[in-house]
Amino acid sequence: MRYIQKKAGQKFEDMFSHMQGAQPQQKKEGEITIDKIPKQKSGSKPVGEYVDFEEID
Repeated sequence: MRYIQKKAGQKFEDMFSHMQGAQPQQKKEGEITIDKIPKQKSGSKPVGEYVDFEEID
């Protein structure tokens, strides 16, 4: 039981130390950043079959 507590404590410390380094840098006032990744557009959309109608006199 003591071993499990020790390992859990070590994992918690590791995760906490990684989170400390992941803090975002301070941004300058008025600076604009865009973090969104745009979706890739496909070349062609799947469409239905084209039917050519002829007029009947």
